[in-house]
Amino acid sequence: MRFENLPVPAAAAGQDLLTVDFISATQGFVGGNQGTLLTTTDGGQSWQNRSRSSLGDIRKLVFNSATTGWAGTSTGLYRTADGGQSWTLVNYSPTYDIQFVNSQVGYAVGSQNSILRTSNGGQSWVAQNAYNWYPRLDLHAVSFTSVDSGVAMGAERSRYQTTDGGQSWQRDSHGSLTTIYDVIRYRNGRGFVRVGEPQSYGDSQSGFEDAYLVGSTPTSSFWSSNYAWPNNTFAVYGLAQWQNRIVAVGNSTIIRQHREYATHDSPWVQVLGPDATTIRNNYHAADFSTADTFYAVGEKGLVSRFHYN
Repeated sequence: MRFENLPVPAAAAGQDLLTVDFISATQGFVGGNQGTLLTTTDGGQSWQNRSRSSLGDIRKLVFNSATTGWAGTSTGLYRTADGGQSWTLVNYSPTYDIQFVNSQVGYAVGSQNSILRTSNGGQSWVAQNAYNWYPRLDLHAVSFTSVDSGVAMGAERSRYQTTDGGQSWQRDSHGSLTTIYDVIRYRNGRGFVRVGEPQSYGDSQSGFEDAYLVGSTPTSSFWSSNYAWPNNTFAVYGLAQWQNRIVAVGNSTIIRQHREYATHDSPWVQVLGPDATTIRNNYHAADFSTADTFYAVGEKGLVSRFHYN
């Protein structure tokens, strides 16, 4: 897998970049600490600086066009109608992740069990009673496969699941990750890929887990998991998906499916650099721009463009 690091404006070079969202092969947005916001219309060859410190740390960007988008930040949930030149605060809850299931229905999760839902295309957001849950945990990731069925995950192995559009949620603590940073739920609802902080004991000391349901009873569910090889104990922070292709990124970590090189009965492999050693970049997030290209962003203004094949 080939990749190149791309230059960014000097103002962003020292900032940790936390999120990336491409809406086409050439047009994308990158956000990070202290309101860092960059846009490109030429596939990352050049960037325009639209940073705004009042936004706080930009943890998630989601755009549905070149002009309309949302930012989940440490100071709340914001909306833009002019490509990020100006922002309107739509909810005060500090936000980590946002997902739109369709043009009207979306979910956002964040600090203190915050789960928000919109049914009018992101114009307004309604809390899903999460503040009544204990313990109050930060939720870092959300993934829905329909307007009614999805999961929210975060600290202390927390996994909340709903099948009624967020009117009710069930919690369990399955899995080996101590904190979950990102999740992609499979469309059949019987499994998910998730990444986070690995536990420091046992056989599954990995920041990546592909978990799937193998059976259930009225009172219990039985899960099995795949991990990436060669294994490591680094934290993994982000996932990106293009149809059936999924990649995970983290500290010195790029993970993808590659059955030709797979071992231990798992299709997931750790991608190595040109010198056959671990890629020594620390990434926080990734996003596909085409089926064969994805971008990963990380520490100190790092933006890398990867060629999947």
